[in-house]
Amino acid sequence: MLYSQQLLDHYENPRNVGSLNEQAKNVGIGLVGDPAYGNVMQLHIEVDQKLGKIIDAKFKTFGRVATIAAGSLATELLIYQNIVDANKITNEKIAQELSFSLANLDFSLLAEEAIKSAINNYQTKNIAEKNLEKEFVKSAISHSVVNYLAISVDAAKQITYLLQNRSESCQGIRVAVRTRGCSGLSYTIEYAIAEKNITKFDDVVIYNQNEMQFNLYIDPKASMFLIGSEMIFKKDDLSSGFDFINPNEKGRSGCGESFKA
Repeated sequence: MLYSQQLLDHYENPRNVGSLNEQAKNVGIGLVGDPAYGNVMQLHIEVDQKLGKIIDAKFKTFGRVATIAAGSLATELLIYQNIVDANKITNEKIAQELSFSLANLDFSLLAEEAIKSAINNYQTKNIAEKNLEKEFVKSAISHSVVNYLAISVDAAKQITYLLQNRSESCQGIRVAVRTRGCSGLSYTIEYAIAEKNITKFDDVVIYNQNEMQFNLYIDPKASMFLIGSEMIFKKDDLSSGFDFINPNEKGRSGCGESFKA
């Protein structure tokens, strides 16, 4: 079978082979094909969300010469395209660029399907995130939104990890102060659940930084003790946990379980 010079060039020197960070919210992944027929293509796109443009694209495939060439060309066509125009790239354009014969049209169709699948994955991922953002705001709207409690990046990462890995639904994290220990008061941290422990008098900190978002509810009895404080996450060889740098504390107990204010 005779191949065009451009097809052979993409086959022998494929562009943009590899993958991107699948966990990033601005990355879309498309996986199409059927291993039984010996042709599978995986395509990753990275989108500049401010510009709405694809700034990088990677592909992996196993299959025939035409499959590899189609995947390579697809990444070149995608980079620097906006999402709308990228979604208009057709198998006919790929086939024309590579001078495909009729026998190879299935491989250009595979590339088109990979493009549409990656774009759809990116859009679906971001629609889901926007809906989640709306839910966070909606769940906090009836509470007083405050900023008197700072949250360190390490604490935010740990809260995000806990919320993402919780199997049951919740509205965020809730902080309270309880009578405990040998000095009288102790911080408590638990999942915030509307029907269980969130009250209409709770204050709420809406955290939305560093690609992390969650609500932190504060028991009204704890608010006066937390003004000007910072929530941190400490980890060493022996233990790990949340703590508070609190200017209102007058001292901590020897047992380490409570504080005076």
